[in-house]
Amino acid sequence: MCGLCVMFGFVNHYLYMELRSATPWRLVARPILRAHEFAQFESPNAAKLMIFEIIHFYMLTIEKNILYPLMIVSTISVNKWTLHPYFLALFSLRLLRSAYCQPQLLYIPLAFSFLLIHADLSVLTNIDAYFPLIVYLSVLIWPKAMEVALKLNFILAYVAPWQISWGSAFHAFAQPFSVPHTALVCAQTLISSVVSAPLNPFLVIVEFASGSSFFLTSYVRPVKFWEKDYNTRRVDHSNTRLISQIDRGPMMDDSNLNAVFYEHLTRSLQASLAGDLLLGRWSSSVQPGDCFILASFYLNSLVHIIEVGNGFVTFQLRGLEFRGTYCHQREVEAISEDVTEGVGCCCCSPGSLPGMLSLNTAWVLRWLAWEVVTAKYIVDGYSITDNSAVNLLQVTFRFQVTALRPIESSSRYVDLDPMFGAANDEDFDMNLMGVSRHSFAELYEPWIRHCIQERALHDTPLSDEDGGIQRVIAFCFALSVVGRRALASAAHNRHANAAESFLYGLHALFKGDFREFGRLDVNWSWWMFLKSQL
Repeated sequence: MCGLCVMFGFVNHYLYMELRSATPWRLVARPILRAHEFAQFESPNAAKLMIFEIIHFYMLTIEKNILYPLMIVSTISVNKWTLHPYFLALFSLRLLRSAYCQPQLLYIPLAFSFLLIHADLSVLTNIDAYFPLIVYLSVLIWPKAMEVALKLNFILAYVAPWQISWGSAFHAFAQPFSVPHTALVCAQTLISSVVSAPLNPFLVIVEFASGSSFFLTSYVRPVKFWEKDYNTRRVDHSNTRLISQIDRGPMMDDSNLNAVFYEHLTRSLQASLAGDLLLGRWSSSVQPGDCFILASFYLNSLVHIIEVGNGFVTFQLRGLEFRGTYCHQREVEAISEDVTEGVGCCCCSPGSLPGMLSLNTAWVLRWLAWEVVTAKYIVDGYSITDNSAVNLLQVTFRFQVTALRPIESSSRYVDLDPMFGAANDEDFDMNLMGVSRHSFAELYEPWIRHCIQERALHDTPLSDEDGGIQRVIAFCFALSVVGRRALASAAHNRHANAAESFLYGLHALFKGDFREFGRLDVNWSWWMFLKSQL
């Protein structure tokens, strides 16, 4: 039974994951078990279920639900109550919980305990009765041993001499000074692994590509440590003053707008991440505390695994950069770099075997503090398309818009505001040098009457006898005038031929900024902009 558990664990959690990784064993240039969408740049549909994913799922189900429970029952039966019943209950509970949540941490301790009992300690009498105790201790020690190895690998990759840019004489004594700290760094690594505390760099060398030559143990923290109260405080119209919302410009809302994309990505991962991990689509045995970067052509995000259970995953997602920033460009270039282009072998360039990595590339991949686990992962998300509004708008009609504000509706009313002009206003009266109701009615009354007639088919018709149509025309004229005045005030320069000023004013109107700084400006209304409750 132990042999079956070890065999299933080796196939499910090592062999299968390596065959699906981006560079199997850091020697093969492409994944051996590839997804159906591997050759596509952007898949329009959900990921297709492959045959090897189905086989892996059933093997994982057999391992967790059949093999490990049978192994635990058989181990307790063979023990013949040599150990205390309380310990046997603790042993069973610990192994069952690990089998359902983290089965990738069981097959190696189980193989080690089996070999220890039947090879090294076989000369001892009645040693088989202590097999549960040895397995229990091995399961406790193995995750800590893996953590020590990962931290030592990170330190070596971080301070290796060939990671330094040798452009300064400072390296001549920077590296020798790190030699006396080796024993202390190893001790710090052991302590931090026992208490599960991170390592903090110390004595940072800013000039070089390597970050530090010394590390200190940080304080112990929980797995979920990003937020103080685990509640994100959002800055929106409900807790800020109106004047601060209006005057901060059109680009200051990007953080809140960008959060929409990450929120949608979080909802998508909530629905699909647990199943994708069971199918091995992340090509890695995920454990609590692991961090993954999801990089795409449009945005990057950090996924922090909090808890892995039987069929569920708890995670945190934090947005990094959007397309157009230097950090996003550098991260995407590093992650999506084509490793098959390398042909170097030491100081020459003989190339590489077909489908394999070159020697220099394989060496570089082994000395990175991060790893590309999968090159293609499909998740439902937004598709961002650049669509410039400047190219869509024509200068000849960009200012012909409407908004709201009541004004006088006299038939002889003329608005002489200097922001009106014949270049942008079709109803501008050259004789009166302003926008009059008469000129507005001559231009737009046929269209207004047509709309009233269409409305009359489904509602009570208006008649000219009681002045209903004339009131509608006067109201439309009022809306037109106030709309043009508000847009001109927000755009700062209504007569400019640049569409950027119009777009700036249009954005202000969409935010609700209907302030007018013309001759009708009323200062007593500014109190409403200073109250955050309004």
